[in-house]
Amino acid sequence: MKNTGYIKFWGVRGSNPTPDSDKMKYGGDTSCVEIRTSDNELIILDMGTGLRNLGKQILKDNSYEKEINILLSHYHWDHIMGFFYFAPLFNEEYTINIYGYNNSTPISEVSDILTNKNFWPVDRNMYKAKINFIEFSKSSNELQEI
Repeated sequence: MKNTGYIKFWGVRGSNPTPDSDKMKYGGDTSCVEIRTSDNELIILDMGTGLRNLGKQILKDNSYEKEINILLSHYHWDHIMGFFYFAPLFNEEYTINIYGYNNSTPISEVSDILTNKNFWPVDRNMYKAKINFIEFSKSSNELQEI
């Protein structure tokens, strides 16, 4: 029987992650959606705090491919702050492709912030995975890797 793929929501909150008891029915993490295709490809929508638990799952479950594709809807903190806790970043077996587009902020600036030791105590060279930040072109027909 062929795998049909699935979608799982790892984070659904906006703005702030929250441990409040009245938020537990749907969880307290910010935006992160896992898509597994029928070919077992992994596509992640946004890097909110839900990415932390997804990263733990990826490392303990051998069914995940070693190439991870992440699409960012936009660059607000609640959509990118899970990056810092994403366990596959520290494993050389993984290639992580992060795609995004914003009229006023190139993804290279997002890359510089997320890997800047002034913002988080992990230096760029501490990440062992191959990390590619890839800019969608305005027409979305072309990608430009930085």
